[in-house]
Amino acid sequence: MADVLKSNKAPKTSNAPLKSAVSAYLPDFVREAPSVPLISRDAYVAETGARLDAMQRDILSLKNAVDDAKATITRLTNEVEYVQRVRSFHEADQRQMRDQYDRAIKLGLDLKSRLDAIEAKSGGNYHGYSTFEAVSKRLTELGELEQRVKKSERDLKFAAALFCASLALLTLTLL
Repeated sequence: MADVLKSNKAPKTSNAPLKSAVSAYLPDFVREAPSVPLISRDAYVAETGARLDAMQRDILSLKNAVDDAKATITRLTNEVEYVQRVRSFHEADQRQMRDQYDRAIKLGLDLKSRLDAIEAKSGGNYHGYSTFEAVSKRLTELGELEQRVKKSERDLKFAAALFCASLALLTLTLL
């Protein structure tokens, strides 16, 4: 077979880079074998094989890079979803606090209008009622006034009942 390879007259080309590329993939016992001149077809096959191996390594490297990119995208997507949930919770909390604040203001305005109606004689001077103590004192006074009015009503009803009874007794006496 060596005679056949030697008798085949291949063009003289430098196969040194090719031999070094091919020898990197050969097992040790083949590397130590005596060197045989390669024909151009064998050189093409060896060079194509080396290129295919390099392409497979590049493809594997690209596949790993794509897998890493997918993992990064998944992680970032989860973080974005988390941030959106936190933001929506924060907005809902802010909206609830704003609504409570508005309700408190409306309640305060309602109480002020009620006090305006009750305290017509003050002439709009509400600085005397700027503390809870002053408001409590005024409400106690108004409560006492209400109790006096109820007592007066009761006394008036009692006096009216006595007057009616005395008229009835007078009418019975005269008859």
